[in-house]
Amino acid sequence: MKIVGVDPGTKNLGYAVFNDDKELITSGVITTGERSYVELFLRFSLLLYHHQPGLVVVEGAFQRSKFANPHIEAIALIKTVTEAMNINIHTYAPSSWKKILLGNGWAKKEEAREYVKALGYDVKSQHEADAICLALTFLREV
Repeated sequence: MKIVGVDPGTKNLGYAVFNDDKELITSGVITTGERSYVELFLRFSLLLYHHQPGLVVVEGAFQRSKFANPHIEAIALIKTVTEAMNINIHTYAPSSWKKILLGNGWAKKEEAREYVKALGYDVKSQHEADAICLALTFLREV
């Protein structure tokens, strides 16, 4: 079963697609203009349509953060697309995946990027690194 890890954002949405053998197929960032929900909806839908995953793993909402509203809006859009395409979804709180994968629920974003680079993945952005980490967290638990 293919798995797509998603770091939600309304301007920059990180994604990572893993195949049945737990190998990274592709990863990157969907970048849109100022909260272009239609563009994000279409591009994320096309990503899922192209890869046909069985599961999307997404980072849950932040509590009390200046990023909370755009983050929640992106999560709602992701859930709408996955539900419409009949794809299962699994959510990790930010501190949960960091605790499971990095050993510290309060790990900084840079630590996640360094972790991914140490595994040999060539990441170009923090959003992409977080998406890889989310998928790896799920794969570690199954």
